[in-house]
Amino acid sequence: MIAPPPATPEFLSRYDFHLSAAALLVSTPTSVPAVPDQRFSWDTHFGGSFDVVDYLVGRTAVMIDYQAVLGDEFRPFDPNQGNYTLEASSSARVNDTLEIVGVFHHVSRHLSDRPKREAIAWNVLGGRVLKRLTIAGTTVDGALDFGHTAQHAYVDYTW
Repeated sequence: MIAPPPATPEFLSRYDFHLSAAALLVSTPTSVPAVPDQRFSWDTHFGGSFDVVDYLVGRTAVMIDYQAVLGDEFRPFDPNQGNYTLEASSSARVNDTLEIVGVFHHVSRHLSDRPKREAIAWNVLGGRVLKRLTIAGTTVDGALDFGHTAQHAYVDYTW
């Protein structure tokens, strides 16, 4: 999201947070009639991003995100899968509607409360172009991300 520069450099100048939970209606394919799968009851997702410092010509930001799939196999809310995303970025403003960003992006996937044989994770070094368009009174913020997988564990692709 494009953020206009403040009048002077600022510490913790912007933040966005989200929280959601969705009930899942997943059934096993072999059950007749359909019986809910106890491993998949809820999809939860929460996290946020904030600008650590806005230095007028750009900003340094951090994003933290966690998504968990919950079942009711052992407890009413039993996390069995978790995806963590951590990101650090720094940018340069070209003008009020265009920003160029350097990004370090990490994702790891875990089986929560279960034996874990190997870590599934990857790190991406990349960039992002943020652009704000205003057309007939409607404002649209767009982002184009690109990068290369710099390190990965148990992932079979590099883009």
